[in-house]
Amino acid sequence: MIFKPQLLSLFLLLPTSLVYAQEAAATIDVGKESIFLVKQATNNQEQLSPNIRSIAIQRSEQYDESPMPITGNPTPSGEGQVAQSPCSSVSIDAEIEAIRKKYKLDRSGLGIFAQTMDGKTLYARNHRSYFTPASVTKLLTTAASLVLLGENYRLRTSIYGTVDGDRARLRLVGRGDPTINPEQLEDLAKQLRDKGITNIEELVAEDGYLGEIEIDPTWEVEDLQEGYGAAVNSLIVLENAIAIELIPQGLGEKLKVIWEDETEAGRWRVENKTITGSKDAEEFVRLTRDPEKRLITIYGNLRVGSASETAYVAVPDPAENFLRHFRRALKKSGIFVERASVVRRTGLEARETEPELAFIESEPLSEIIKETNKVSNNLYAEVLLRLLGIRELQRQVASGKDFSPCPSVSGSPCLSPIPAIAGLQAISDILTKLGVDPESYIQQDGSGLSRHNLISPEALVQLLRAMDRPQWQTFRDSLPVAGIGGTLRGRFRETSAEGMVLAKTGGMSGVSSLAGYITARERETLAFSIEIDSSNRPGQVRSKAIDEIVLLLQTLSPCDRE
Repeated sequence: MIFKPQLLSLFLLLPTSLVYAQEAAATIDVGKESIFLVKQATNNQEQLSPNIRSIAIQRSEQYDESPMPITGNPTPSGEGQVAQSPCSSVSIDAEIEAIRKKYKLDRSGLGIFAQTMDGKTLYARNHRSYFTPASVTKLLTTAASLVLLGENYRLRTSIYGTVDGDRARLRLVGRGDPTINPEQLEDLAKQLRDKGITNIEELVAEDGYLGEIEIDPTWEVEDLQEGYGAAVNSLIVLENAIAIELIPQGLGEKLKVIWEDETEAGRWRVENKTITGSKDAEEFVRLTRDPEKRLITIYGNLRVGSASETAYVAVPDPAENFLRHFRRALKKSGIFVERASVVRRTGLEARETEPELAFIESEPLSEIIKETNKVSNNLYAEVLLRLLGIRELQRQVASGKDFSPCPSVSGSPCLSPIPAIAGLQAISDILTKLGVDPESYIQQDGSGLSRHNLISPEALVQLLRAMDRPQWQTFRDSLPVAGIGGTLRGRFRETSAEGMVLAKTGGMSGVSSLAGYITARERETLAFSIEIDSSNRPGQVRSKAIDEIVLLLQTLSPCDRE
């Protein structure tokens, strides 16, 4: 992996809350939710057709789209291209070319790699070339998290302080739990009330455990106000997003707006520019926000009689948002707060000396990575990246590491004190130990929302094979299942792949990818990766092409077994 310590300066210059104009374009699997949706007949959000915009990063690689035959296993890394083994029982080269022409992907980049679990290559095309992976990047982040943190790891949110009778001075310490909801905050407040506390003289919310940087500077500006691009911090509630349900009414009437959090509704003005359309109208929903004016504008068209849609917009002040929710929970428990504030203190500085008075914990990491991969939750992935960084930084501090400024030369060895950057280095170290070629990918963030991520199909298959071990069954369980669950629930239905493909989806404008495991003929398990980028075709078209390629890969089996 090429590590970029010079990004430190970009992180330090980035403001923590920004207002951006949002492009009216649908997104595919850019995260758990999108605030601009074009609903298809399947009602499957991961198959939405995007309004393609120009690609931010121009590929420098020139593709040799004619696969070269091989005999046996692939050549060492960096030597040529490999294609389908002549030992395979069927030839799929012609079929793949037909798929490319059928979906007009001739000018798009296409990379394919498929191997058995013991390393026999069944098919390869541009398998060592870099592609923009989108959310498939989450495979790197979740795999490293399982290895370093363990499947039983939990995130703890604590309250420390001193109590004098019914009065207290408290510190609320967040550690990045992305799963917290208002009901859990009510439980936290109840624990305090059960200790006899009815008055809090001072409540300090510490929000710096994961570092002070909340937004990756390489994310595209229009993503930052959307629910799937919510800022990352240490005190998170409701995934740092505002949820608004939109319900069709009579023909020509505005959509009905229902806030998930009615108290939050009072803090914003709403401009409802929606309409209930005819039964053949194209459906879409789009939200924009203006934090300075406290204004949310809603655009959209849903058909008469169709189902409601829930759209999400990122909160501009996540730590303050958490504090507001917690104060409501305290009030509900009969606890009055005199003063409250938000401060920053990093995980490296945390040395607790006061008693812990109350706490809540997340579900185990096994459930967190399931949410991360199955529904492609960007916020969860970015939290995991920073947790990996904190763990690595804590280890370095314990060993006496002195954090000097990182050099500006790309690739120079350096451990940044910024958790997100340290997390990238931790992932690189872990994946290298697992056998993933560090030159076969460049990782910029934890979620794949950055177009600066570049991953080869070979790197993904190397990772998938490394994680195919009994102790990593949790990793496989976290993946979407074809035709059944997660972002693959609407794909492969009534095909031979239904229930037989476990794979992570990825998609953004111009990019689609799929990587995971296929149960092929004779119950053979294959690891595979398919990546398409630099494409001007709609996302739904790219997904259909990938699905047809998967069905072809499923027919492959090696014939050279002893």
